[in-house]
Amino acid sequence: MNVEFPMNEYEYKSPSYEQKERKKSFVIHEEQCARESRYVYKDGIYYSKEKEKDEISLLFTGDLLCQEGMLYGYRKQGDDYDFKLGFDYVRPLFCAADFVAGNLETPVSDQAPYRGEILSHEGPFYCNAPVEYLEALKYAGFDMLTTANNHTIDAGAQGIYDTIANIKKFDFIQTGTFVEKTDKFVIVDICGFKIGFTAFSKTYNSMQVNLTVKGRMTLLNTFTEKRAQSVYKAMKEQGAEYTICFPHWGKEFSTEISKNQRKMAETLVNIGYDMIAGAHAHLVQSFEMIEGKPVVFSMGNLMTHLRLSEFQKDTQYPVICSLRLKREGGKILSKVEFIPCRILSYVDGVPYRVVPYDRNLTMPKNIWDRLKEVPKIIQGFLKTGEEVLDLEYPVDEEAVQKLKQMELKHKERIESIARRRNQVRSKKENEARVTEILAQHGFLDEDRKDIIIRKSGVYQKKENEIQMTIVTSESQVLKLEKAIDGIPVTSVANKEQGNDITRILYIGDSVREIKKGAFQKFSRLESVRLFKGLEVIEGQAFMECQRLTGVILPGTLTTIGEKAFMNCTSLMSVKIPPSVTKIGRKAFAGCKKLTIYCEKNSYAYRYAKLRRIPVKVMPLSL
Repeated sequence: MNVEFPMNEYEYKSPSYEQKERKKSFVIHEEQCARESRYVYKDGIYYSKEKEKDEISLLFTGDLLCQEGMLYGYRKQGDDYDFKLGFDYVRPLFCAADFVAGNLETPVSDQAPYRGEILSHEGPFYCNAPVEYLEALKYAGFDMLTTANNHTIDAGAQGIYDTIANIKKFDFIQTGTFVEKTDKFVIVDICGFKIGFTAFSKTYNSMQVNLTVKGRMTLLNTFTEKRAQSVYKAMKEQGAEYTICFPHWGKEFSTEISKNQRKMAETLVNIGYDMIAGAHAHLVQSFEMIEGKPVVFSMGNLMTHLRLSEFQKDTQYPVICSLRLKREGGKILSKVEFIPCRILSYVDGVPYRVVPYDRNLTMPKNIWDRLKEVPKIIQGFLKTGEEVLDLEYPVDEEAVQKLKQMELKHKERIESIARRRNQVRSKKENEARVTEILAQHGFLDEDRKDIIIRKSGVYQKKENEIQMTIVTSESQVLKLEKAIDGIPVTSVANKEQGNDITRILYIGDSVREIKKGAFQKFSRLESVRLFKGLEVIEGQAFMECQRLTGVILPGTLTTIGEKAFMNCTSLMSVKIPPSVTKIGRKAFAGCKKLTIYCEKNSYAYRYAKLRRIPVKVMPLSL
């Protein structure tokens, strides 16, 4: 991809992690990918290699994630992976369709850490996948990948560039992010039907502030009504007969449609878009017709590792959206149906695989048994009285035969990964440890009515507020209570120093103070999420958190105490708002990789200059 990419013009700061040097044996065969592609690019349009038809079939999927469970499960040797087994059962359907598109919700950059190597670096959950994930999507039968979503910036501007470059090497069609100023859409001629595709994201994560205005305008496709109108008009001018928008919108892990989603859907329909197929909720949401136009609010996750906690258990039920277009009487008629699916884990040794409920597929009984209730479950999510499920979508016979062959060989393709159970205490061991800690501090006395015990730790009532007193949780992702019985948690202390499990820490917006030494020696802590409302970080609060790489401090903070981040040896960036007026002399002592990001002439700017800490000026809010 020969494109001039002025990195320094696109971002104020790069992500807070070390670049990776990998020893990979995997090689992308670009010429082979081009031969296998079903589309060829000519004069600004992608053309199908197939003959023209009067009726075509398109398939759309929701989020394509690549999380740590998948990386552990599909790892071969060294830095090499093979994810193809995850898509074996959808491949016969994809190969039978005329066009297949999905939302790639991860950067793909071998220069950046993969998900699991780190979980976060400046606050939000972090995503990044190996290039072999794209190989699996090519094998599955995807023709187009959209990249407008809240994780697209996780690996910075370089990650956007690498992702698009890798997508192009596999000869996918792509839209949603860009490496230069260009059209924010693509036109695809699918067997004689000229279809315009665009992808918008309603919001991004906190990494967006690292991009300059030029970077956001060039690299991203953020939704505004004006931009959506402009894109629609340009697609029609370039010959699009039917227009489809892929919005990234709504609330994660919610089946309810938000007011903003509905407003945006109505706006897109009023502009003229013929179909809307959304993502982001990680769950299937309702299907509606708005002014005669099909609106799919969310298709769920086509691929993910499973988390079956109460609020995430339904992520195992995605759909594939089927759109059939037919020419009749000088018009294009459309029909939308849904293929219900389920993501299964460790069936016959395969870590994670998405399986469609399709009667044209021959599957082992142990898999069919786990699909029986899936159509009913999906029908409930779609919330439509009409029968909109397609349980007999055509399949490609050649792909079916290959599936049967791969079923016999799959055990040879997967290296079993030993679980790191030795690093995590058993539930019984942890309960015994917590009881010992409570007894040690006198918190098991029946007279202590002021003590409240939660999974995250021990809390203590103090008049009209609550203080966290001891952190006992050993979860990798630790979320502290915001309030208990309606009483806010306003400060966090910790009488138990050290923690070798927690990697991401969320401190709620009710907390005003983090007390001295509260999270000292949290040896695996990579990221801490701090919210508006926090005013004081006392001394040694995060001292010797040696994996902490980046911190964003909220605009309400006034004080950073003595040795607050001392000897955080991996700390590369701290964003300090102008509200901070006091910083301890040794607050960042021993942080040899640190650069402070702040606004010019702020207290933090003068502090950094005085202490000879590298400092860069940037706006800290959009």
